[in-house]
Amino acid sequence: MKHSYLRWQTSYLVFSILLLLLPGLVLAQNTISGKVTDSETGDALPGVNVLVKGTTTGTVTNVEGSYSLSVPASAETLVFSSVGYTSTEVPINNRSVIDVAINSDIKSLSEVVVIGYGTQERRDLTGAVSSVSSEEITQLPNVNIAQALQGRAPGVVVTENSGRPGAAATVQIRGIGTVGNSNPLYVVDGQILNDRSRPDGTGALDGPSGLIGLNPNDIESMEVLKDASASAIYGARAANGVVLITTKRGKAGQTKLSYHGYGGTQFFNDRLEFMNAQEFVQDAIDRANAVGERSVWEDEGDPAQFGEGISYWDKLWQTGYITDHTLSLSGGNENSQFLVSLGYLKNEGVMIGQSFDRYSLRLNSDHQINDW
Repeated sequence: MKHSYLRWQTSYLVFSILLLLLPGLVLAQNTISGKVTDSETGDALPGVNVLVKGTTTGTVTNVEGSYSLSVPASAETLVFSSVGYTSTEVPINNRSVIDVAINSDIKSLSEVVVIGYGTQERRDLTGAVSSVSSEEITQLPNVNIAQALQGRAPGVVVTENSGRPGAAATVQIRGIGTVGNSNPLYVVDGQILNDRSRPDGTGALDGPSGLIGLNPNDIESMEVLKDASASAIYGARAANGVVLITTKRGKAGQTKLSYHGYGGTQFFNDRLEFMNAQEFVQDAIDRANAVGERSVWEDEGDPAQFGEGISYWDKLWQTGYITDHTLSLSGGNENSQFLVSLGYLKNEGVMIGQSFDRYSLRLNSDHQINDW
């Protein structure tokens, strides 16, 4: 019994010693500190990520470029990375102080430059921009450019203020930005479009709206600039956002002849049914007799004599139609390209006497005279 007690005490003592040493064995760490600078200027670099390779253990340099990081004893390499600089791996080699000078990445810097005039790839955009391609524009029949934007660009609300064919629509980008005319600025191939539509969108002040004159089939793409950084180059005119419209242009290669057209009808889904003349007279007589009175229509004789009468619904409304045709010819070589487009649109409204006709002609010609 005594021997068993001694063995138990010995085991408890060994277990206690291991329990005290185990955290140190498992959690053994080293503290590494240092400073990160620019290899060219020698300036301290704040905000540089310092990470133990292969783990999620890391820190960020302070405003003086200094850092301090506790790393596992098994750690072998530190990785230093920052926007505009090449990622640098440095072996630890049992050091407690590691100062690093990292090199700037010229290629990375050029990828995040935003230019005011020109083009750039979508992945490089830093502003809020929505794009609508020519394929999306021609999916549905669109009489004007505003209709082509409807439901296709987040944050853009298009309101049809009138059912008249060719009527202007109100376009709002991220809500109302100014008092009065809240329509955005339209820029077609780098030229500002003079949109003469009324602020309430009910028509044009001195002729057809500039947007109505554009054939949606001639549009290659539309870019909607929605925030201040994207539209800043246009100044106060861009307070309500900017819509950049790029038209189709000729491409080098074989000459191509293309045609796009469609036709359709427009009508009321729920037509109101009214009484004809005979039914109206009979109803008046029945109502008077129901309350014990005599209707004046009873002196006129049999209600059947009035027949169908005149349907003022048919005098006011009709089944309208819309037809659109675009014929284009394009081609050229490496130095000269051209595109000629002819368009015709006729939209007969559902109200008799309302219609819209548009004839369009567009010519794009690009020539490179010299290498510069």
